[in-house]
Amino acid sequence: YTVTYNVSDANGNAADEVVRTVNVVDTTIPVITLTGDATVIVEVGDTYTDAGATATDNYDGDLTASIITVNPVDTDTVGTYTVTYNVSDANGNAADEVVRTVNVVIVDTDGDGIKDDVDEDDDNDGQLDIHEIACGSDPLDVNSMSLDTDGDSIPDCVDEDDDNDGTPDDQDDFPLDPDEDTDTDGDGTGDNADTDDDNDGQLDVDEIACGSDPLDANSMSLDTDGDSVPDCVDTDDDGDGILDIEDNCPLIYNPFQEDLDNDGLGDVCDDDIDGDGISNAQELLDDTDPEDWCSSIPSSITMELSQEYLNADCDGDGLNNGDEIGPDVNNPIDSDGDGVLDYLEFNNHSVSEDDLEIFNLLTPNGDGKNDVFVIRNIELYPENTLEIYNRWGVKVYSVSGYGQNGKYFIGESGGRFTINSNSTLPSGTYFYILNYKSNGFWKNRKGYLNLTK
Repeated sequence: YTVTYNVSDANGNAADEVVRTVNVVDTTIPVITLTGDATVIVEVGDTYTDAGATATDNYDGDLTASIITVNPVDTDTVGTYTVTYNVSDANGNAADEVVRTVNVVIVDTDGDGIKDDVDEDDDNDGQLDIHEIACGSDPLDVNSMSLDTDGDSIPDCVDEDDDNDGTPDDQDDFPLDPDEDTDTDGDGTGDNADTDDDNDGQLDVDEIACGSDPLDANSMSLDTDGDSVPDCVDTDDDGDGILDIEDNCPLIYNPFQEDLDNDGLGDVCDDDIDGDGISNAQELLDDTDPEDWCSSIPSSITMELSQEYLNADCDGDGLNNGDEIGPDVNNPIDSDGDGVLDYLEFNNHSVSEDDLEIFNLLTPNGDGKNDVFVIRNIELYPENTLEIYNRWGVKVYSVSGYGQNGKYFIGESGGRFTINSNSTLPSGTYFYILNYKSNGFWKNRKGYLNLTK
């Protein structure tokens, strides 16, 4: 720039002009400032991204975009590298060069004396670096670990058995639960915790106890009442409210426990309800009443007679059926041959106050049926005499101590008076006189006897 100076005196005389030359110049250099640290350590193999720098000039202002950076860093090669930063302003003033030192090194993250390039677990967290990389955790940060359910230091994403229960994950219904590996019925509850693995309604413990397969819904134990409690462990198999140990027919519903013949077997499952020895089905065929033991055809008897039936008295004559039927249940006794069986016909015996029962039928034919004249309970009165007379009043038999030492009337004469000894008597009606001593007193019983050959 030129600065001029002029002046004149009072008379108008002008002075010679004087000038000053002013040169405005820029001599201040730009300033470069590093971004980040001046010294950087980079692990070999890692990627290095330079942080860069900024530059300002007193005249040109921000020169950052004009910085010339020379970056020779090779992270694949261990060494020390220098990154340089230079810039000049518009007036050619060059900034002082700024440098950053980059050290490419092999580190030992966990300080175990094994450099990371050969250390399989750089951060010493127990998980291999390749596993952490595969599963997304930081292999250089001990606080960054991949999920490891069973704690075996093999992250779940690469562990074939995450819960370490011995079942591979691809076969394990519960790969993260060491207590479960199978869910047979697919209900979301593992078999170990599921009380009914096959979801068939029967508890596993009950199926095991009763012999069915707790893992097979098609294998179920017998459950008569359908309450899902198998019979072998059910205290009331038929669900009738009566415990099996007290139920007279534990497998058929019968809450009222009807048992007509009192044989301990409930009517609902008794093939012979009235206990007369004839099956219910046969009685229907015979047109007799299966619930009336006095209604039956003896020849149809094929089953054991109930004690209740034997103790009953169908004809109401005071003598129970068992006594009047005789030894052959299929051919009951008909003493008078009138076609009405003794147990169905009144007055086929007489009863005394001393419980003596005198049977008025004798058939001494050797068939084992009524072969002797029976006086039931005569052995209770050993002091006795028996006399038998034919219809003309002739004594044909006499004995003391009847019923003792083989003393029985078998239809043969005792040989007294007009009848020869040991002669067989003809069929017919005879009369007896029994004298016996009871409680110190002699008593007398009389009656008729039918002798039939």
